[in-house]
Formats: sequence, C-alpha cells, structure tokens
Amino acid sequence: MNYAHIKTKTAWLWTEFGESYASRVFPEVVAELPVYVKGKKKGKIKDHRIEWEKVEKGGWVKVGEYQNGYVERRVGKVIKVSLIKSPWGCKDEVVAETEGGNKGKAHA
Repeated sequence: MNYAHIKTKTAWLWTEFGESYASRVFPEVVAELPVYVKGKKKGKIKDHRIEWEKVEKGGWVKVGEYQNGYVERRVGKVIKVSLIKSPWGCKDEVVAETEGGNKGKAHA
C-alpha cells in the first residue's frame, strides 16, 4: 500500500513571508493581531505563526485505528492552513483555520 506524504510547514508572522501568506488566507484576522511596539521587530506581528499542510506525494491516508481512510490525490496543493497564537512559555491556541483551499474561518 502506498501512503501519501503530507508535509507540515511553519512560518512566524513577524517574517515577511509569514505575514504576506497569512494576509492572503486570513485577511480580516491578521489586521486585528497585536504588533511589536519597540525593538528590531517594531511594527511586525507578535506571537503568531501560520502552519500549513501540503501534499508532497499522493496515496492512502489512514484515519483512525482501523483501515478507514481516503485516497489523497491533490499533489502539490495546500490542504490545510492554521493561524496559531504561540506566546513564549504558554500553550498554543488555534486562532483560525481552513481546509481544502477555502477561505479561513476564525475560532470564537
């Protein structure tokens, strides 16, 4: 059985790439996030990162303990994006996420 290869990647929103990618996926949410007020990261988004899953190779994706699952055929596509609040020394919290290329939805 050939299993799918799904890679998880991450970028902090204080980086140029992270901020631009998050702004494309979650434009309303990114506009309301806190920013650094002094130091070398002044004006950059604070304590948040974006995480996405990309299909590297298609194949079987197992779901659960048994052989339940599905065949993943979206090679080269991003299938899930999450905006995560990750303050130093605290537990991560998902702020918004989207699956299957849909526009992002914020969590209440």
